[in-house]
Amino acid sequence: MRRTREEAEQTRKTIFEKAALVFKEKGYKKTTLVDIAVHSGVTRGAIARHFRDKQTLFREVVDAQMKDSVDHINQTMQMQLEPEQKMDEFTDFLTKNPQKMHVHISLLDNLVKEQPEDFPDLVEEIQDHYGFILENLEIVVKRSIDDKALNHHFNPSFIANTIFSFIKGFFIDFDTHFSSYAPEEIRKNLGNILRVMLTPMPEQVEEPF
Repeated sequence: MRRTREEAEQTRKTIFEKAALVFKEKGYKKTTLVDIAVHSGVTRGAIARHFRDKQTLFREVVDAQMKDSVDHINQTMQMQLEPEQKMDEFTDFLTKNPQKMHVHISLLDNLVKEQPEDFPDLVEEIQDHYGFILENLEIVVKRSIDDKALNHHFNPSFIANTIFSFIKGFFIDFDTHFSSYAPEEIRKNLGNILRVMLTPMPEQVEEPF
């Protein structure tokens, strides 16, 4: 029976999504196309019809992961919003599908550690991607601080790096500690934590002896 275009597209999407999970769990080097076929519920031949080889599939998965974040950040930064509203937009993006974000961050972070030989420039690309995220996060943080006229008291780079490290740690540990929580609860609590990080604490005034 001849398969329809819709069925072929759905098969490709399933392979693509399951491949991201397997690469995240096993790393590029240890993952085989057989592993991906088993997790996707398809044959090895079905994968070959959609992707030339493991290297091609892996490259597409990683590129799609980074493009998704870049597109959202660019869209958010172009919006005419207050800094707190932009942080809310970022929070919505992070928490609308927490499991997907866990795969996204864990996959990229694992690749930096694994450094597969088939992709000599990949680690640098991921570091540049992280740098892009940090640069835009720092812009939002600085504007938030400036709005409170306290920019000379706080280091936007330090705060942006703290938020970025917190987000990475949260989603890397997501399966272990947070996967049982509802997305709405994750969004509420994560949003509150990020807002606290953006709220400057008053300076301590030393009491005279």
